[in-house]
Amino acid sequence: MFWMLVKLVIVGYLPGALMFRWPSRGRPARAALPADERIFWAIILSLTMSCMLVVTLAAAGMYTFGRLVGIELGLSLVLAATAKGDLRLGPSAARARPSALLPALLVAVGLWLYFPPA
Repeated sequence: MFWMLVKLVIVGYLPGALMFRWPSRGRPARAALPADERIFWAIILSLTMSCMLVVTLAAAGMYTFGRLVGIELGLSLVLAATAKGDLRLGPSAARARPSALLPALLVAVGLWLYFPPA
């Protein structure tokens, strides 16, 4: 179960978080967003990339979850290496608010009740 959670983090969060923190001109504006919104956008970016990869792999007749995880991990390593360690948002990044606990609690309860799905 631990490895399944690690794979889900790789597919559902890691690439989007790296893309969101990518050093570019818009990073100060992204850092100014509330912490829960930054997490939301990291998840949306990751899931969008995952969906595009799944459709591409399926069209080629090569889809497996392990292959998807491998490709996403490889892309994440490429993003991290090309950023040269400059992935911090800096001190201007807003801290998490107490209102972020409710979505985190809902995710934790959902994982406790319905994990693994099959």
